[in-house]
Amino acid sequence: MEDGVVGFLAINCATGVTFGTFGPALAMIETEFGVTRAATSSALGLVYLALGLVSPLVGMALQRFSIRSVMIAGAILNILGNLLLAEANNFALVASAYALLIGPGVCLLSVIPVSLMISRWFDKDRGKALGLANMLLFLTIWPPIAAVLILSGGRPLLFLSLAAIFALLIPILSLIVEPSDAGTDIEPNAAGQDFLPIRSLLANGSFWIVSLAIGVMSGASTIFAVHSVSMATSKGIDLPSAASLMSAFGLAAILGAMAFGWLADRIGPFLALAINAAALVLCWLSLTLADGLPMMVGLSAIIGLCLGALVPLHGMALSHLFRAANVGRAMGFGYFIMVPFLFGAAPLAGFLFDRTRSYDTVLLTVSCALAGAALGFGRLAISERGKSTSQTLRRAVPGDGAPS
Repeated sequence: MEDGVVGFLAINCATGVTFGTFGPALAMIETEFGVTRAATSSALGLVYLALGLVSPLVGMALQRFSIRSVMIAGAILNILGNLLLAEANNFALVASAYALLIGPGVCLLSVIPVSLMISRWFDKDRGKALGLANMLLFLTIWPPIAAVLILSGGRPLLFLSLAAIFALLIPILSLIVEPSDAGTDIEPNAAGQDFLPIRSLLANGSFWIVSLAIGVMSGASTIFAVHSVSMATSKGIDLPSAASLMSAFGLAAILGAMAFGWLADRIGPFLALAINAAALVLCWLSLTLADGLPMMVGLSAIIGLCLGALVPLHGMALSHLFRAANVGRAMGFGYFIMVPFLFGAAPLAGFLFDRTRSYDTVLLTVSCALAGAALGFGRLAISERGKSTSQTLRRAVPGDGAPS
């Protein structure tokens, strides 16, 4: 089995199933344990907090241990976390399961190792390959299934089902091909490439712009994953229909990962990200006006189209800034920088809702933040275009062997 297919399944289980579950389960957890919307939202925020804190360690671990062993460890942590969620009798255990087991498990299983795996094997059409691996098919089909499981068997049935999915994933992860399995002791596309010192990585201004802007967009993604279903039910839409927002999001995300990966291969990752963030601004503003299911589903699809491309575009941007061998570590420290967005976005949205009993303030705040991200990527795109033009002119100077 190709590593890209294994990566696709790993990311779909770790992010598609885990995050696709939380939206439909939000109201159930809130009611069952008697906590506020902000507190309930913080549970998924803890997943992102753990992802950010653990990411640098995962990036460094991938330089010492095989991708296969790291990802299997992630699957095991997800199994244990979902078993604890099925049996939890208080909200502290729910929060602990997300923070200590599922969060680190998602980090070990999905974005960083899969991005490194793709970067190792692909040079040409890397954006397309990353897009294929990051198509969130399960995010499309799982929310309605989660809603049915909740109505049929409540919390135990829902989370025991998730534990079974991760258990079935382990034999598939054992099929990952390492460089040594392919008859070489070096990484493909990384021969002769030295690892970049951490201080040089952190001193790179473009790295900080990318990390902060991706953090804003990731925060928007967590808000949508956690609150979109509740946003719809607050407008009088029933739960199964409201869950279709996440299905529309996930279906469009499949197309977005491929479409923006293809676009980034042609116009560069920074300009593709600027276009992506600008489109998101318009969508989040439009959600303030949406009052019916069809319009909300349509906007959810466009948001999914954009945010579904976030991981491959992030990986491609880092590959563009640094050598392939440094992608895992760069992404690891990038996610550490994103911690405030990953952890704080969903609880902040819940807090604003609790204060105003409306999502309008949330939508306007997210729109402003996304506008800032679009400007940051636009600056990088202009700078990159200027460097390319300068290099072209230098090659054309007489005496360099190029025509004048």
